[in-house]
Amino acid sequence: MKTLSCILILTAVGLWPTADAAALSLSLIPRSATVTVGDTFAADVVAHDLFGDADSDELLLAFGLNLGDLDDERLEWTGVSVNPVFSDDSAAVGLTAAGSTFPGLSADDTPANMTLATLYFRALAAGSAIVGIRGDLADPNQGLIFLNRGPVAIAADFNLSIVAVPLPTGALLFASGMAAMLVRGGRRA
Repeated sequence: MKTLSCILILTAVGLWPTADAAALSLSLIPRSATVTVGDTFAADVVAHDLFGDADSDELLLAFGLNLGDLDDERLEWTGVSVNPVFSDDSAAVGLTAAGSTFPGLSADDTPANMTLATLYFRALAAGSAIVGIRGDLADPNQGLIFLNRGPVAIAADFNLSIVAVPLPTGALLFASGMAAMLVRGGRRA
């Protein structure tokens, strides 16, 4: 949290550089290909090639993001878990997901594709839904925050198809059996 506070102070007084990272990308990846109404499912926020174009002494210090697009008629956000290499600062800074680490993560400390956080949702209704995350660089707590280069914006989404709960085969078999009994019973009377 101290690291995040120092970054916030430097950003507020305009001493923190801002730049984009060319090789770095983010994605929001659902863990389930099929989601049924009533299911709870997870989506990982994954950073790809965090240090691809960075200097060898670069460190990732923190990240912060909010839900952007969310179809609240079909989906309910139920929570977040931040990768344990970070301190979970989500509640402290009022964001959907935020984490900081001291003294920072280097290219040697991180895999090529690193999960920053996992978001959890509940499917409420059938249909197509969109989920998006955003990091607004106007807020010093959002984006990917590095030691030597400026903050990098976070933006990713995915489309999801939520299917209705299928009627079990046993229920269909039971219903057809009942219908046959009714028809047969009606003939005897």
